[in-house]
Amino acid sequence: MGAIGILLIVSIIALCLLHNVSAEIRHYKFEIKLQNVTRLCHTKNIVTVNGKFPGPPIVAREGDRLEIEVINNVQNNISIHWHGIRQIRNGPAYVTQCPIQIGQKYVYNFTIIGQRGTFWWHAHISWLRSTLYGPIIILPKKNNPYPFTKPYKEVPIIFGEWFNGDTETIISQALQTGGGPNVSDAYTINGLPGPLYNCSKKDTFKLKVKPGKTYLLRLINAALNDELFFSIANHTLQVIDADGVYVKPFETNTIIITPGQTHNVLLKTKPHFPNAKFYMLARPYVTGPGTFDNSTVAGILEYESKSKPHLKNLSIFKPSLPSLNDTIFVTDFTSKLRSLATPQFPANVPLYVDRHLFFTIGLGTSPCDQNKTCQGPNGTKFSASINNVSFILPTTNSLLQSHFFGQSKGVYKPDFPYSPLNWFNYTGNPPNNTLVNNDTKLMVLPFNTSVELVMQDTSILGLESHPLHLHGFNFFVVGQGFGNYDPNKDPSNFNLVDPIERNTVGVPSGGWVAIRFLADNPGVWFMHCHLEVHTSWGLKMAWLVQDGKLPNQKLPPPPMDLPKFDTLALAKHEGITRHYKFNIQMQNVTRLCQTKNIVTVNGKFPGPRIIAREGDRLVIKRGQSYVYNFTITGQRGTLFWHAHISWLRVTLYGPIVILPKKGVAYPFPQPFKEVPILFGEWWKADTEKIVNQALQTGGPPNISDAYTINGLPGLLHNCSAKDTFKLKVKPGKTYLLRVVNAALNDELFFSIANHSLTVVEVDAVYVKPFNANIILITPGQTTNVLLKTKHFHPKATFLMSARPYATGPASFDNSTTTGILEYHQHSNNTKKSNKFPLLNSKLPIFNDTTFATSFVKKIRSLANAKFPANVPKRVDKHFFFTVGLGLNPCPKNQTCQGPNNTKLAASVNNVSFVQPNVALLQSHYFNQSKGVYTTDFPVNPPFKFNYTGNPPNNSFVTSGTKVVMLPFNTSVELVMQDTSIISAESHPLHLHGFNFFVVGQGFGNYNSSKDPANFNLVDPAERNTVGVPSGGWVAIRFLADNPGVWFMHCHLEVHTSWGLKMVWMVTDGKSPKQKLLPPPADLPKC
Repeated sequence: MGAIGILLIVSIIALCLLHNVSAEIRHYKFEIKLQNVTRLCHTKNIVTVNGKFPGPPIVAREGDRLEIEVINNVQNNISIHWHGIRQIRNGPAYVTQCPIQIGQKYVYNFTIIGQRGTFWWHAHISWLRSTLYGPIIILPKKNNPYPFTKPYKEVPIIFGEWFNGDTETIISQALQTGGGPNVSDAYTINGLPGPLYNCSKKDTFKLKVKPGKTYLLRLINAALNDELFFSIANHTLQVIDADGVYVKPFETNTIIITPGQTHNVLLKTKPHFPNAKFYMLARPYVTGPGTFDNSTVAGILEYESKSKPHLKNLSIFKPSLPSLNDTIFVTDFTSKLRSLATPQFPANVPLYVDRHLFFTIGLGTSPCDQNKTCQGPNGTKFSASINNVSFILPTTNSLLQSHFFGQSKGVYKPDFPYSPLNWFNYTGNPPNNTLVNNDTKLMVLPFNTSVELVMQDTSILGLESHPLHLHGFNFFVVGQGFGNYDPNKDPSNFNLVDPIERNTVGVPSGGWVAIRFLADNPGVWFMHCHLEVHTSWGLKMAWLVQDGKLPNQKLPPPPMDLPKFDTLALAKHEGITRHYKFNIQMQNVTRLCQTKNIVTVNGKFPGPRIIAREGDRLVIKRGQSYVYNFTITGQRGTLFWHAHISWLRVTLYGPIVILPKKGVAYPFPQPFKEVPILFGEWWKADTEKIVNQALQTGGPPNISDAYTINGLPGLLHNCSAKDTFKLKVKPGKTYLLRVVNAALNDELFFSIANHSLTVVEVDAVYVKPFNANIILITPGQTTNVLLKTKHFHPKATFLMSARPYATGPASFDNSTTTGILEYHQHSNNTKKSNKFPLLNSKLPIFNDTTFATSFVKKIRSLANAKFPANVPKRVDKHFFFTVGLGLNPCPKNQTCQGPNNTKLAASVNNVSFVQPNVALLQSHYFNQSKGVYTTDFPVNPPFKFNYTGNPPNNSFVTSGTKVVMLPFNTSVELVMQDTSIISAESHPLHLHGFNFFVVGQGFGNYNSSKDPANFNLVDPAERNTVGVPSGGWVAIRFLADNPGVWFMHCHLEVHTSWGLKMVWMVTDGKSPKQKLLPPPADLPKC
């Protein structure tokens, strides 16, 4: 069964159950997550709640309390608006709250008071509500019947719009260019476009009914930009509710519903099986001059009958809908909407008015930015306004928090105009000046003010209807008409007896509407056009209702967990706290024709992405066992997380993306998109068994079966054509590729066919940009590169290839992993990408040390005032470490597979490090080193020899748990020398806890007399992982200003397993901030 069918059944079951339940607290969990959804022949990754589109229904009773936990697991900031529900913090971003940041959560907590009917929830930031929406169904209190015939069943019908493109990109592009955004590609009913669209016959909503029954259809228009006509062929609808308020019932064949509105209608089915099926159609009502989606969404009404099983052969009837611009029908329909106005459901229209307001509503223009071409009228940018004020959302705090804490200065002004600044013939010839004023102005109302507001459409850029939605209140629609409002004549025709009560009303095209409401809800309340494009252009404003005198008339303080604005936090030098939960679990994954049970985080391979800004605090939960809690200080760029025990990092890894502080730009062109590229290795067998067997036998472990890009081996491997990473790009754009080598044992060359890359960052440190057709990246390293796509579609696809750089004599996985770079095509280009030629990339030979050396030498720090290279010029301690392989004796009575019946080992200064059974950090902190470690790690090799020449006769290593002690703030120079004891080989050494500067490197034996003269102390590369060249050396410098215990090891996992690792112990400084913090109480114990 499809997701929509399940949603519908869940809604109906929940409604049935609630009819027998008293008022209570109802809990919902909304996980904001990405989900692949296919519509109109295209699959698209969309933002959803709980993976559902549309989102889950909320069902409650009048009087119930709702607690809705919203967890944001996407890259967009999120806020949810509870449309029509009267409460304090109803969700519009930057108005009543700051948005929920990436990785954060917030619990919306409110009680349903004096409301029942159909409402809805949706995202209220940018255009995310295109897919983030769902129904809210409020049933009457228990034993309170409906004031109409009790329905046999209740069914939500939600209208929406579907865009093949990314709506965030669409609106961003429109706001940049100043033109109108692309229109939608389809309308939907319950997320489905229906059989009148391509590839959509199966994506059709079907309403199955029984003869002689009454159904309550709960209609919601969640479309972004279009009012809609709706009709069911050969059936009459009875309107009984609008915006959650009962109305005098009336019958109609067609309804009109604006975005933001809800209507409840009764559908009485035919008394007998009709031998036919019936289309349910919706299409737009259009009044403005702009382009629109001129299509029709269809659902099917189907009668159930046991005696008539062959429904496929039935004829299907189609309803007739009004013409696209049938304002006469719309006016007639809206005039029929009247409140019940009974003692039980009175129409409490304010008969006395404290404040009369007159607002002009419409489009206008803003000047084009300097040195830019804009696509609005006469080279301007489209804008929209109320009383010529185009509203700007604040950038330092939400309006509600600013008001509550008395911090309005610089956030908003309390002088929104009561009436237009300039009077003109609003619906006649437009004025010469179409420019609007941009500002953040609020209308201030004393508590309990009775307000009469007339909203007048204008013809400045063309007459058009505007559905205006008021947050926090219902209002009464006391009058409406066409032409210019006449304050002397029109009020005499106002309906003050039974006007419709609602929260969203259409300002007629070329006309006006008058509403009245009582400002009895203290707070800050948004009012905006519910055509999302108009809201984006500025057709919005806010009301500030002051406190009353009684305690229950005052605005309560914001809850402690209310999301805070990140820019505000950064201004106070405090980052956001971002929460992630890592559930380590087994997951079946199929690669290379075989399915394997692997260790994952949250069932994902590779693992989830961590995204933060410089200055943020990360709280990472791993199951229920331990919370990693740390702040990102002075770092930005690409890093990665991985398991650090045995070989589990083969599947337990993922990217860490640290963005610059808010408002701080990259020191290179702003990319169009950012894409993580993670290299890994795949073994068909269990890697834990592989390494355990190797350590027991003393021989080398089995090599991997494939390399991977983002977990996928690519089309050169068996059974892997579908397991190929595809990077889809647009012509003429710049992409930031965040490249991570998470492979266990291999350095890799990487290239994209016929494309050049610009290296801009390594190990999360900006570098002087340089172009490269190929990059080299060792395990543990990250490299950010800019990919500039070709100006036009190249009519080709391009291989992205990675294969090993190998310097040692041992066997290695000599395979190549591939991805595909694919250009987006215009929809009118019918040629499929798989028909284009696939161009191959060229990579160096596997042992091309000349290329590797040339590439590494190009990496230089920016070394400017903003991003200095703070290389230690003075050195307190010089260290010289030999790095390489060696041997251990074979245990007695055992045959070993190393050279001459030995066991392969590895060492630093001939010390093969033995991992203790107690954590070194706790042992150090609690002064319990005895039996755990010794502090006599050698500063130099125990004996000198020709390190890169003929190996010495004795190739055995010593084993121990030795550490180097460093006083706080010691400046260190470390030279690491490869050795040829078993054979020369490159070693990527990774230092925990510090960055270091790579001040020099060379081949052969390091010469302490000559080589330092060539050190680069001006702009050396700053990084955390460096390759010791095969048969050569590398010199690094760092400042030991981070007290604690810090691991340093080869990032070839096999070498680490053999002992190529050591530890630095940095003692405390004198000031409190230079001292090691005590271990947290929940730190796991060994």
